[in-house]
Amino acid sequence: MKRRTLIQSVAGAALALGLTGTASFAQDVTLRLHQFLPPPATVPKHILKP
Repeated sequence: MKRRTLIQSVAGAALALGLTGTASFAQDVTLRLHQFLPPPATVPKHILKP
């Protein structure tokens, strides 16, 4: 039982290290917003910024 816990701990640590290394290679993401109101409406005119 103890050996199984050790193997699971080592596997979990390896997985965690592998996931943190890939985050540095992530590409930039551009978020876009679409709304259906006309430009003179309150929300686009006073709240949303280009």
